[in-house]
Amino acid sequence: MRLIAVAAAVFSCSAILTGFLVKLLKKNNILDIPNERSSHIISTPRGGGIGIVSSIIIGWIVDRTFTQTLNSHDVIILGSSFGLAIVCFIDDIRGLPAASKLIFQIVFMFPGFWIISETGGIFRNWLDIELDILLTGLLWLWFINLFNFMDGIDGLTGVEVFVLGLGLAIFSVTGIINEQVLGPSIVFMASALAFLVWNWAPAKVFLGDVGSIPLGYLIGWCLISITPETISHHSLLVIILILPGYYLADASITLGGRILKRKNIFEAHRDHFYQKAVQNGASHSTVCLAVLVVNILLLLIALMFAGSKPIFALIASGIVIGILFLWMLRKQKVS
Repeated sequence: MRLIAVAAAVFSCSAILTGFLVKLLKKNNILDIPNERSSHIISTPRGGGIGIVSSIIIGWIVDRTFTQTLNSHDVIILGSSFGLAIVCFIDDIRGLPAASKLIFQIVFMFPGFWIISETGGIFRNWLDIELDILLTGLLWLWFINLFNFMDGIDGLTGVEVFVLGLGLAIFSVTGIINEQVLGPSIVFMASALAFLVWNWAPAKVFLGDVGSIPLGYLIGWCLISITPETISHHSLLVIILILPGYYLADASITLGGRILKRKNIFEAHRDHFYQKAVQNGASHSTVCLAVLVVNILLLLIALMFAGSKPIFALIASGIVIGILFLWMLRKQKVS
């Protein structure tokens, strides 16, 4: 009952606050103006992420308070995400150099480094603590930025956040990972569903950096800080890679391609697979539904095989994502 009440409160808070922001952002002319690299054709308010991030922070604190498990680590991470959101909103309004944004991200990650230095990062079973934290931090930093890179069409980030929350909740409830992640995962799901009310195609509001980057920060933190209960660390790492597998693959392959072509990796573009799907005639909703199906399949693969057959789980996940990519690259029939 507690989790249902928290989910309902977070959903309501996120939906109402986002609706209020739609009007406020329009009134103050904080808009995403279409250009040749955009996937939308109508000027749309940007900054709706304030609603979803605020709801997550509030819901996280409320859930921990109810269970009397709120600790200094939660306060530090949530406070850091709030600080990062402020910087990102300034970027949404005025624009900041890419290097400055990267520096701020790293600065707000340092409290997380301090926390995981007590127990080690996700590579602690194989590497010395210094290298472990370095590689864990690089993975976290990449996760933060890929959420920003992948937030390019209506509904996509909301779908991804919902399924990641669902996956973490299922693994927590089944005792595969630590139960401390259950509350935040439910909060992620509820806030994402509420945001989709406003962001599903045709979107009435966009997340903006104030939404996408803190979301990557908070979900990335949950992924790197979870601990296994009934599986090995090898299997845990496989789960961490598979759950956001589509996002990781699309962003990483696209970035690698741009580096090989000597293109500016910080410049806005339409090279991602999901963007090519839209260019090939698929609607935003169709692409999001396809990603939803694939994410559910990845979740099932991780749930059934990551613990017992981790290599098979990785291969199966790669095949599923590859099939999605082939579909995205195919010209769609327009009726």
